[in-house]
Amino acid sequence: MKVKNNYQECITNFACSIEKYFGLTPKHNTLTYIDKLLAEKKPENVVVILFDD
Repeated sequence: MKVKNNYQECITNFACSIEKYFGLTPKHNTLTYIDKLLAEKKPENVVVILFDD
């Protein structure tokens, strides 16, 4: 089985959504569902914890 990377929905796009929310210009595409979530909840801070097993 060959696995292909999905560069349209990855951790980079997640980080770009956070950049966009805080007024920075993202260098890559953002994730629409994260953009909507951030716009709806309007957090003052965003903390991301990544666990890799």
